[in-house]
Parts: sequence; structure tokens; C-alpha cells
Amino acid sequence: MIRICIIIFALHGLTCAQGTGQIEPDPSVQAALGRLTNAKVSAVSFYEAVLELKTLRFKLGERQVFEQALYHDAVVDRRAEPKAIELLVWQLFKCNDRMARIIAMRHWDSPDADIRNLARKVVLKQHRDTLYRSDFLVGSLWSARKDPPMELVEHVTGGDPGAIIQKFAGRSDEDEPPVDPAQARADWLGERIIDDAHWRLERTYDCPVHVAAAVRELDRFSRSPHWWARLYTAEMLRRHESFRRKDIVERLRKDENKMVAEWVDRPYYHGMMPEEFQEWKKSMPGMPDRPK
Repeated sequence: MIRICIIIFALHGLTCAQGTGQIEPDPSVQAALGRLTNAKVSAVSFYEAVLELKTLRFKLGERQVFEQALYHDAVVDRRAEPKAIELLVWQLFKCNDRMARIIAMRHWDSPDADIRNLARKVVLKQHRDTLYRSDFLVGSLWSARKDPPMELVEHVTGGDPGAIIQKFAGRSDEDEPPVDPAQARADWLGERIIDDAHWRLERTYDCPVHVAAAVRELDRFSRSPHWWARLYTAEMLRRHESFRRKDIVERLRKDENKMVAEWVDRPYYHGMMPEEFQEWKKSMPGMPDRPK
């Protein structure tokens, strides 16, 4: 307790030395925060607001977007619990708790009483388990009946295709029947078999037995009733030509989920953005869109 107080007052002194400024509301950020806090999690507008705020975060900086959320909750929304901060910082962007508190500390002595009170509440907020921060959004995507934006799926999984299976397999909610534990274990093991074959191919090992085992698992995933399992299959087929068995590709091209159907033929950019890949490819004549 003494250590916590020392840290708080040390930050307080640093903040006072820098001065405290007013938060000027940014119309674009405030509009996106309004859509985020007022939309149902199942609504398309909710996902659109998340992606818009993610873009604004990179454009304006984490501090600016967090301060706008602080202003929104304290001045605009005025709920008993700070919903914009709760969604934006601890669940959607998985912001570092310490960083959030340091930013809030800058407004510990804000001349606006509402902002001052909320800032102090954030600073003193009990630490959360970091593993919980994305659990809310994973659960929302898991139960989605319509196509969620691909950018949001990538955000939740951190760009790791295997995370789709590791995070989603074995989940259930009130609207779904209980998941068969044996099926979940088979999915987790299947992902590891595919990942092992992919690792060997990336390092140019001759591994026909491992590739054959991986393709059998990909064929099974491609027939799954869950969009996220079929999306994982499409992503892995993008990653290496050896996985692209013709019947699996054709099955996914006809998938009822538009995201899956389009994803299977999207070029693989070796971890780069499309524009970066095209620039890089100019210096690498003959470089394919995906490994052979």
C-alpha cells in the first residue's frame, strides 16, 4: 500500500510539474465513441466504430484517443461506470493499465470537476488480469451470426491464424449448445499438426508425411459448421501452395460466409501490407505471392 501511494504521488508531482491542460473534444473521435458506447455488441455499427477508433489511435496517438474517451465518459455520457474507457482501453485495445493510469494522472487536478473525478477513479482502478482484456471481444465474435469485419478478427487474433482455433475452439455461450470437449481437443491438436507442417515448409524441409497430415486436418476444418474454423482453413491455404488441395479450395470459394470465400484467394503478403509487399517485390524478381 505504501509503495502504491509513493508511485501515485510521484506521478502526481511529475504531472503538476508539467501542468494540466483542458481536454479539447475532437469531433471525429467523439462521434466514433458515441457510436461505440450506444451500439449493441451484435450491431455492425459497433464493429465499425472499433475499427474507426483503431485507425484514429494510430493517427492521433494512444494518449489523445484515451483522453477523448475520458472526456466522453465524464462530460458527454456521464454514466455511473466509464463505458468508453472500459471498452476502449481494457477490452478492445488491450491498453497497458499502467500507461492508462499515467495518462489519467495528467488530469488529476483538472479544473473540470467531472474529468478530475473520473481521472482519479481510473488512476486508482484495481489491476485487471491481462488475459481477460480481449475475452469480451472474442466471445462476441464467436457468437456472431453474420460476417464480422476481417480487420476485427485480425485485431483479436493478433494476425496469428492459429490463435483463431486456440481462442475459439471449445467456447460456448447461452445461445449455443455445449461444446463437445473431445471435438475441442481434436481442433486444438489439428491446429498444432498444421502449424508444425507449416513451420517445416517455411524452412524448406522435405516433409511429405507432415504435409499430408496437415492437409487432412485442413480438409476437416473446411467442413466445419463454424465460420471461424473455415476462415482459419482459408488463411492457411493462403500461406503455402502445398496446402492448396483443389477440392478444399473450391469448397471454400463457395462458402456461404463471404469473408471465407474471398479470403482463400487473397494473396499472401509475407506479413506485409499489400503496398509494402508490392514495393518489396520489385526488388525480388520472380517472388511469388505465397511460398511454394
